[in-house]
Amino acid sequence: MLTPSFPSITGGTNLNIFDGGDDNTYNFIVNPTNIASYPSPINVDNRLYNLIVVNVAELSTMSFILPANLVLTKCISAELKRQHANLSERAIELIKSYPSIVLSTNDKPNFEKQKGYLGYVLSVDKYSSNILIRFNPKFEIKQSLINALSSELNLVCTPEINELDKVHWTIKQVDIVETLENAGVKFPRM
Repeated sequence: MLTPSFPSITGGTNLNIFDGGDDNTYNFIVNPTNIASYPSPINVDNRLYNLIVVNVAELSTMSFILPANLVLTKCISAELKRQHANLSERAIELIKSYPSIVLSTNDKPNFEKQKGYLGYVLSVDKYSSNILIRFNPKFEIKQSLINALSSELNLVCTPEINELDKVHWTIKQVDIVETLENAGVKFPRM
């Protein structure tokens, strides 16, 4: 199991760590002005990952409110749903230990320009009919790459539906870090 090293750096806005001049150029998120710098989880479990798909306008805040009926209810295995969907204290601690990817819904005309973030869920708060998720981004990822890896990342809910077309949150049983590294993404090791 590969474990990413997420250094804790403060100051600045974005720092370009890798620029190979090809499609696998990613920005390491140092400390965007609208996001506090948080440490990564101590115990990372790469066997699973959170997939959080939001409306494009929400992506800039790194705090997302989703209707409860779109949280851990669709495109998730029965076993993962049983373990996590109740959002108990234990389930939330597990969720926070998984790498997470946050993307906006696919925007077909601007598909190649869209970006998402790999990082961690900081907190999950339950309200009457909504769930608030706070996210700690670590790396910027091109959404076109995630779409290209839809089979490897288990993003095909049904043959007609790519999961990045609809707002929801689910958990996938895929090592996202290893999958991205196998696709040529280079994460800094510090």
